[in-house]
Amino acid sequence: MTSPPSPFLKPPVTTSPTMSTSVNLASDSPYATSQKLSNARLPVLKSPGPDSNYLDWELVVLAYLEAANLDYVVTQPMPVKPTDTWSADNRFVCAVITQAVDSSNLRYVREHRRDAHRMWAAIMQAHQDSSTGGRVYWIRKLLLAKMETDDMMEHIDTMAKYHERLASLVTKEKPLTADDVHSAALLSSIPQDWLHCVSKLTRRLDTAHGASQSPPPMKPLAQAKPPLPP
Repeated sequence: MTSPPSPFLKPPVTTSPTMSTSVNLASDSPYATSQKLSNARLPVLKSPGPDSNYLDWELVVLAYLEAANLDYVVTQPMPVKPTDTWSADNRFVCAVITQAVDSSNLRYVREHRRDAHRMWAAIMQAHQDSSTGGRVYWIRKLLLAKMETDDMMEHIDTMAKYHERLASLVTKEKPLTADDVHSAALLSSIPQDWLHCVSKLTRRLDTAHGASQSPPPMKPLAQAKPPLPP
């Protein structure tokens, strides 16, 4: 016989898509990591793109792994001959990562499903576009943002998010340069019809010169011939 619901308990709220997931791995493992990872409540990583929640997801998941003394599995490459403890911790963290991401992210980690360090790096690479094009995109978002409502706090929060996304792509190895700002200003000044062509050129330059190097400055678009009318 089913007992009536308690008046002190609120009914569960169903949301779509899922914003968090409970990680509850088997507790009969001989390793202590099973207890550390039991009943974890972690956010779900969304698809890569402008609405990605990677920065918040990385903060929460890494903080949890650090509290469980498991962060070394994702921050250090797996040894050629790992210890039994390392192997067990690696398997648990791999399981946590696969459960804490939206299914659209699985294609980035599938080939590394037995290596938590490589899975972590693959997710970061998919969500953090540190190329010139990626940085210029967020510079333009900051430059072109307009307050569209009467809610000043909402506008300030939106601008702060754009700044956070840009700042996450700036490192000591690849600082923000005047060329990045120039590229963003240039893209903001040209007609919309040219943006697709310039974006393709930027991606080719990044590919040719490597993501860790700054591409050579682009020639002024005024030297190029405009497209012929249809």
